[in-house]
Amino acid sequence: MNAEITKVLMKLATLPPIKEMIKSITQEQATEGMKILKRAYELMHPNMPDEDTVKNADQTAAGLITCVSACFLILMILMTLFGQRMKRVGIRWHVLNCSVWGLLHLAHNASFGDTSKAPWPGYIKDQQWVEAAKQVECFTRSVFPAGMIFVYIEQMILTCSPRLADRFCFNFIFALLLLPFQNIIMLFCLYAHWIDYQWWYEPIDFFNIVTFPLFILMSMVYLLFCFFGSCCCCYTATRRGPPKEGGKTLGTFTDMWLLLPYGWVGTYLYSPSFSLTMIPFTVDKLFDFIMNSGLMDIIMGGGGTNPDPGVTDTPGTGGEEADWMSLMLNVSTMSLNALPWFMLTFPIVHCVMALVCIRMYREQFFFMFTCGRVYEGNARSYGAQSQKNQPQPIQWANTTIRTEDKYPPPTYPTATMQQPIHIENIPTITMS
Repeated sequence: MNAEITKVLMKLATLPPIKEMIKSITQEQATEGMKILKRAYELMHPNMPDEDTVKNADQTAAGLITCVSACFLILMILMTLFGQRMKRVGIRWHVLNCSVWGLLHLAHNASFGDTSKAPWPGYIKDQQWVEAAKQVECFTRSVFPAGMIFVYIEQMILTCSPRLADRFCFNFIFALLLLPFQNIIMLFCLYAHWIDYQWWYEPIDFFNIVTFPLFILMSMVYLLFCFFGSCCCCYTATRRGPPKEGGKTLGTFTDMWLLLPYGWVGTYLYSPSFSLTMIPFTVDKLFDFIMNSGLMDIIMGGGGTNPDPGVTDTPGTGGEEADWMSLMLNVSTMSLNALPWFMLTFPIVHCVMALVCIRMYREQFFFMFTCGRVYEGNARSYGAQSQKNQPQPIQWANTTIRTEDKYPPPTYPTATMQQPIHIENIPTITMS
């Protein structure tokens, strides 16, 4: 048994609720629990796999998904940089950030992923990369939740005031937050692993521990904001008269709601991997606090009360404790089995969700694959369509008031309106 797993088990075994649970679990449950702990440790500490191992069906499927995902990411990068329908809003830079670092995620996962699913195990030979494989993996899966915090804030502002999408200062602020600010902080946290300094905790892991709960909190706040925005949507739908230029339209509120599944799918895919970062931090830094505060008693259903002294538990026959233990084992097993596939498929799922949920990417996709026959021209205004993009009526030279449903004919330039020709300027030719 690895020393770190033993250390964790010794700490957990000191908790009174765990002691009571140990009395009620069966031998099969104990064996399954040990398998889960060993599996979690393998995922948290990827080893250098043997590149000569025989490929199995999972590795072949993972290699195919990796190649297709890389093509989608390159397509998203090209659409983001050169797309004619692209607006300069924050979600554009967020998708660019996730697409660029997604390529690093695929390259890293292909070599250091699950030993039974890595398509090309061990092809990365750099020793520093091998030693920091856990930190690089945490870096790549921290890009999306950290960026979505700013995207949620921007979308709430744009829903209230769509005109800001065409303001340079507003777009410049969120471009700074999503590109230089976020990337500089994340790169510093990654390279801090090689700095000769005794950190309180691994910087990139701590960055993920801070940003992911903030991402979950902002998702909840944004959901409440969407309900508030639905009330404004009903008012906009029932309002009479033409929409104001750059004002709120039904498309504005459609974009507001479509951003929710775009963010929540990422939440669902990244939640199991977040546990690999949070559990070691909890055991290392919060263990004493949890033991002294009684939170474990509440979580395990003990409530801090002493059991009935007249009742004795028979090992292997516990009621609620055994059911609770079986539920935890089943959930843990399912999460650990699905985690490698979640991490592998997230880049392509992110691309598909961006094409479906984000209007400018959806329009650019159809514009590109129909050779400009759909959504031709530049991107329209973020709110209502701008008047300058609308066809202008014919301007008649005669301003006579319209009578009897007839328009006055246009006037054309005549010979008298043209510049006169000066004969004296024409050179003369003399015959000798």
